[in-house]
Amino acid sequence: MRCRSKRQTELALISCGFVICVGLCFPSAMRAQGAIEKATVEQQGDKQEEKPEQIALALLDATTDGRFEDATKAFDPTMSKLLPPEALKQSWISISSQYGKYLGHDEPIVEKVAGSTLVRIPCRFEQGSLEAKISVNTSNKIQGYFIANAGKYRSPSYVKPETFVTEEIEVGKGLLKLPGTLTIPKGEGRFPGVVLVQGSGPSDRDETVGPNKPFRDLAEGLASRGIAVVRYEKRTKEHPLAVALTISSLTVKEETVADAAEAASLLRSHTKIDPDKIYVVGHSLGGWMLPRIYEAGKPIAGLVSLAGSARPLEDLILEQVEYLAAGDGKVTDEEKEQIEKIREQVMLVKSPELTKKTSASKLPLSVPARYWLDLRGYDAPKLAREIPSRWLMLQGDRDYQVIDKDLAAWEAGLNGHPDATIKRYPKLNHLFMAGEGPCLPSEYYREANVDEAVILDIAQWIHNKDEGRN
Repeated sequence: MRCRSKRQTELALISCGFVICVGLCFPSAMRAQGAIEKATVEQQGDKQEEKPEQIALALLDATTDGRFEDATKAFDPTMSKLLPPEALKQSWISISSQYGKYLGHDEPIVEKVAGSTLVRIPCRFEQGSLEAKISVNTSNKIQGYFIANAGKYRSPSYVKPETFVTEEIEVGKGLLKLPGTLTIPKGEGRFPGVVLVQGSGPSDRDETVGPNKPFRDLAEGLASRGIAVVRYEKRTKEHPLAVALTISSLTVKEETVADAAEAASLLRSHTKIDPDKIYVVGHSLGGWMLPRIYEAGKPIAGLVSLAGSARPLEDLILEQVEYLAAGDGKVTDEEKEQIEKIREQVMLVKSPELTKKTSASKLPLSVPARYWLDLRGYDAPKLAREIPSRWLMLQGDRDYQVIDKDLAAWEAGLNGHPDATIKRYPKLNHLFMAGEGPCLPSEYYREANVDEAVILDIAQWIHNKDEGRN
């Protein structure tokens, strides 16, 4: 799980994803101090442990009361390393700024899920309702905490379930293998194959945000049009403990690149997929990493960037923080202080003083120094020009995470490439979902689907090799 806050927003799926929050989602295992201790309840002379719903309510109370230091004391060992009190605080500020004052909650709903207890608490705010989802493990520790809209995913009309089948697959081998889904058109023949690569952070195979599942839309939409698609759980989601134990040495290779290359290899070996027609579709961070994925996973016939960034990650983080702080028309003193803090962190990332020994606490999003050092000098558009494979660059004009500057950099880098197509969508946001006016993180939590035009454009580009060139 992961959290993306108003100030720590990644490119709405483009940052490095350890303690990143987009909108309303608290990632991690969080728990109030009062909930971490066993309640001493005298009942016929016996001590009794708190019930999961009591623990969940105590956590929610600690959050809404602003007792963030207390809340973080109750994290389990893994999440205590990943989510500091300041990130929790900023996430709550983000929710309050979008939904107004917290008014209270209704009775919790308790469910047993995979050996744990899920407690759902309907929450009321001045400008709408949200639901807190808190997972309590068998040791009465909080292992998951989300606050999000309670909407449900709805399959789009352009998906035709009768035209494809799904297979459960595994990407990679050994202890770090990843469960995934392969969506294959029905019928004979060898189909083109697509690997979907998520943005940053511990994303699931559907790249779920609130009730929305953009990667499921893409996979089933393309499969309905004769294209096989593989999508898989991201390593940072499926193996959080392994990531936490090795976080100081983590780079984008481990986070994204290596597993995408493994998925491409899996497609090439499948009997119903044409090994000469393997494509990689990268969203946000996944789009930015396409040149590296190509080198690790070639041969690859074509590369599709969905809002792939092009500029240094640290610049985008600062840019987004400033944009979101001004979203309500007023930048508070607290927001100004936070912006200045991030500006200093960004300067350190660019400084020659940055070394592998620099503390992660001094860097944006508390991401370790090795991650930033690995990205120094990385120029994806420049590298793209030298890649002989076909390119398709797609960009929503309402995207505030990846903007015109990024698309302009791609255009310049791909200038002169023999087969590069660039397409824009006036009403689409970073998730390629339609809306009106300036986009804010809360929009990602309204029920929506990837716009059908995006599905059709990708499918046509794959099937019709000679159409739509620059």
